[in-house]
Amino acid sequence: MIDWTTAFIPYPHNEPINNGKCISLDANGRIEWQTDKFLPVEGSYSSNVSIRSHGSSEAEKLLRGYRYSHIVLSGNPVKFLQGHNIFGCDDLPSLLADCFKKVCNLIEKPELFSYSAIHNAYLTRVDVNYGYSLNNPESVNAWLRSAESSTNLKHRGKGQFDHGTLYFGRNSSYWFIKFYHKGNEIRANKKHQRIDLLDNKNVSAFADNLLRCEVQIKSRELKDTGLRAVSSWHDVDVQNLYNGYTSKLEFSENTMTICDEKLKELPRRYRTTHALWLSGADLRQEMGRTSFYDHRRFLMNELNVDISIKLSTDKPDMSNVVPLVRFIEAIPAETPSWASGTNWLYEPNNFPESEKRALTLADFGMEKQA
Repeated sequence: MIDWTTAFIPYPHNEPINNGKCISLDANGRIEWQTDKFLPVEGSYSSNVSIRSHGSSEAEKLLRGYRYSHIVLSGNPVKFLQGHNIFGCDDLPSLLADCFKKVCNLIEKPELFSYSAIHNAYLTRVDVNYGYSLNNPESVNAWLRSAESSTNLKHRGKGQFDHGTLYFGRNSSYWFIKFYHKGNEIRANKKHQRIDLLDNKNVSAFADNLLRCEVQIKSRELKDTGLRAVSSWHDVDVQNLYNGYTSKLEFSENTMTICDEKLKELPRRYRTTHALWLSGADLRQEMGRTSFYDHRRFLMNELNVDISIKLSTDKPDMSNVVPLVRFIEAIPAETPSWASGTNWLYEPNNFPESEKRALTLADFGMEKQA
């Protein structure tokens, strides 16, 4: 499902839309810089998105003397429209259009909205996530603990656990992945949820068993992959896009229960490497680069263990851990049938085909200049 988005929607205008300004002054009281503050707009279920005016050199041909060329819309559209993001939809253009239309009505500026403007908007951030239903909350937490020490993101390394969330590639300026327990996240942020969420047994039970995996795609990655324009998302298979990133995760069970017979079949040099890894040695320091990666690849293929992850000599109790490899084969949890037709599930309007077109000056009431 589509989660957070930051979109720059074309609309030349002079009167700023903001919540005031942030101004920096030097020691002599002169203005060094100033920027508009985002204006928060509250939805039906106390979930906010933010907007503000923005000037951009990318739209100089639209400015024609106007101070601002775009309106920035940033927030979680599905949460704004239905009050939660436990489940939602994959249709980014339609979801964004409905969100912006509602925002324009709430700030009493309906003239700002048009489908064609959304079609010609560009994106600097998109979050895509899916949930995986496990047997119980304990299984979700056990999976996260195990994945912290037994999973790598290709070319990025192992994960970092921070306040209940497991991050992979967190500091990347392109994209990163994070895992968390959706039920715990809801309880930790009660004041930001719709009031009746925790009282609904169907919703809370669904979230309690939900392992959430989220991919945050940043501006550079959107540009490099040709997904910066909202218009390019009409034909995107969002789940395939998401799978392309999560497939870079390398899962290793690392359970120390390798069959002796299987070990005996391995060449001696790999058995020695495996024994060193079991002892807790840091093999990156013990081996040459070429040998290390050769042995790592071989042992991953044969034993499903990852020697790039230093093994703790304090062996944790793995008896209740959901096998990590199960994630690869897991099917994302579907939107529950009981939510259809209720205010727990917002189903966006279809994006009109006639509005999938390039903008003209006439769209903004501006005459073409010679």
